[in-house]
Amino acid sequence: MSGISHMMLGLPPNITGGAFFRAASTSTTGSTTITLPAPTGTLAGDLMFASVLMADTATPTVTGWTQLGLTQTLSGVTDALSVYYRYFVAGDTSWTWTVAGSSTVAGGIASFGNVNSAASPINGAWNSGAATPALATSITLTNTSVLIDVVGNRVAYTEGIPSGFLQAFSASRAEQECNVFYKLNTPSGATGDVSSSVTGGTVGWASKLVSFESL
Repeated sequence: MSGISHMMLGLPPNITGGAFFRAASTSTTGSTTITLPAPTGTLAGDLMFASVLMADTATPTVTGWTQLGLTQTLSGVTDALSVYYRYFVAGDTSWTWTVAGSSTVAGGIASFGNVNSAASPINGAWNSGAATPALATSITLTNTSVLIDVVGNRVAYTEGIPSGFLQAFSASRAEQECNVFYKLNTPSGATGDVSSSVTGGTVGWASKLVSFESL
């Protein structure tokens, strides 16, 4: 994980002046369920963004999270990427996703402080392909926001961090690799397409942008 939280730097747990990356957690499994713990140090009101990549195309079931979409990593394959968000509540510990028929799942949760929970996220369109780079289609921000680029690969090759972004987490198992990148306090306006290089061979990938308004 290349992102650095304010807690890691010894700064106050909540600050003014924009959103910040808090922490991340990841997990992988060889069964039909995956349990993701709340990232260490996450506080009440923090945004949590989850991404789950699985060897199945059915929608996973989980309690207490809002899904922002599911798509196949490439048309005709049996792998799919699903993303969610939730605002942390005191006492939260972990959550279990159930995936029908899958025996390979990788995923993670990234948490952010100073995000406006009253504002709805801007949820970009899915894009997918079979050659590098993995490209997330531009979205238009209406306010200063945390911009998140989520990328899932059908085969676990190396993904480059997009220009101007940091990596929140990377989780991989067998043929699945799930990555979440972020850019803090991105100004309003069109973001432009975001590309992540994928090296190691021909792949099937899915990618999208999601934004959450900063305080």
